[in-house]
Amino acid sequence: MSVPIIVTGNLGYLGPIVVKKLREQGAVVLGIDPNFYEEDLPYECTADVQVATLEKAPRAFWEPKAVLHLAAISNDPMGDLRPALTYYTNVTLLSEIAEAFGGAKHVLASSASVYGYTEQAASETDALNPLTAYADSKVKAERVLRMVAPHSTILRFGTLWGASPNFRTDLMVNRFAIEALTKGKIEPLSNAKRPILHINDAADTMVKVALGHKEEWVDVYNVLGENVNVFDAARKVGLAMNVDVVTDETKADADKRSYWMGTFKVPHLISSDAIKVGDESAMTQLAASAAKFKEQPGRVTQLKQMLDRMENGG
Repeated sequence: MSVPIIVTGNLGYLGPIVVKKLREQGAVVLGIDPNFYEEDLPYECTADVQVATLEKAPRAFWEPKAVLHLAAISNDPMGDLRPALTYYTNVTLLSEIAEAFGGAKHVLASSASVYGYTEQAASETDALNPLTAYADSKVKAERVLRMVAPHSTILRFGTLWGASPNFRTDLMVNRFAIEALTKGKIEPLSNAKRPILHINDAADTMVKVALGHKEEWVDVYNVLGENVNVFDAARKVGLAMNVDVVTDETKADADKRSYWMGTFKVPHLISSDAIKVGDESAMTQLAASAAKFKEQPGRVTQLKQMLDRMENGG
């Protein structure tokens, strides 16, 4: 029997992989996404039904098993560029969709950035310290979703990395791969602490939660593959792609957003063999995606271009 699932932001970086895995499990997927970045996706990564806004959702999907909230203005520079748009997309629209599908299980792709800065690995019960508009919007999104949809799961993902049909060139590990190809070297800008997570592990976690019983996983969970320092992650990418890594110790503390986290509640929510930076297969796929998208501008540039078109009536 087909299982109806709604995925917002399904045309972004993580969404196509989530959709592919859901369809492989027999789900019928409605994607809600305005298609900001206009990428052509492989058929197996596309939703069964695609709409741009909630109002266009067909009646057949108005009692879904689960709603997966991936839609977001999704990094710190983008959030700082247009804070109002960030809060509208990440909080207001999420609230509207959660209210529309109140009987469903809701799963939010949140972010480890809500911790801001930590001396030790943060647990899910630690105080939050958002340092940017994006991180603050995720804190508010978590609160709103738990209020509107009591049967919800909050997944605080580490920084994602890895190959995707809609590759992001601005994420840390991905950016290192781009630099390796375009500059022949990698130059990390700080040595901040980061929890990171391969995109396939993130997708597996969302699908696992979405297809579980409504009462399962109702809580907030940290989800990561490993904790790294930026310099060390750069060296692993450099080794895999056979380029030098140039580190400047005077810039080591340049990024005040520095945090690690632990999976204190449910370590087995993610597989014990989570993909690590340096994994041969993952690095081969990463290099292929980087080669394909190396000329693509980063998400901030793409967002600026999109806003310019909208404001100029294009």
